[in-house]
Amino acid sequence: MSVIMLSSCAAEVDTVQPDPPPITLQEARVFQNDELVRLAQYVPQEWVIGGFEEPIPRMHGLSCDWMAGAGSSPDAAGVMLPGGYDLEVKPTVDLNSILDAVANDYRQGGWTAEWEEPDKHDDLKLTSPEGYVFFVSKIVLREGGLEFSMSSFSPCLKAPEGFTLFDEY
Repeated sequence: MSVIMLSSCAAEVDTVQPDPPPITLQEARVFQNDELVRLAQYVPQEWVIGGFEEPIPRMHGLSCDWMAGAGSSPDAAGVMLPGGYDLEVKPTVDLNSILDAVANDYRQGGWTAEWEEPDKHDDLKLTSPEGYVFFVSKIVLREGGLEFSMSSFSPCLKAPEGFTLFDEY
């Protein structure tokens, strides 16, 4: 009898996952690359000395468990889309000021902007209201140069029919 009473007191575990957003991988790619271009525009063109000419046009999709550290698997739980864009800038550029401006502007636009390490201005995590995550970083290169690095991850999306981790989207 006491076992029955104890089991009725146990908290019920909610296993219902929210439905993925009703967008395609192509729509996610457009949103991400448009946002990466917007981020790149914080660096005046005359300060750019190298890097990519545009965001990476297509990348492999990742299973949604990838970000959780569970490794890649073609699990039907869903897929997320990574993206990226890197700019090498003159070593005299104050990327800290640029990152501060990005953080302030995006917060005003309804996004969450958090520093990965509160006392450093090297890695900024931006999260859109729709669940897109962008990492904007200042990277000091070996040669003494600087890189304004931008990467993006879509929210977890429904895997399209015929999805494979080996295709690019």
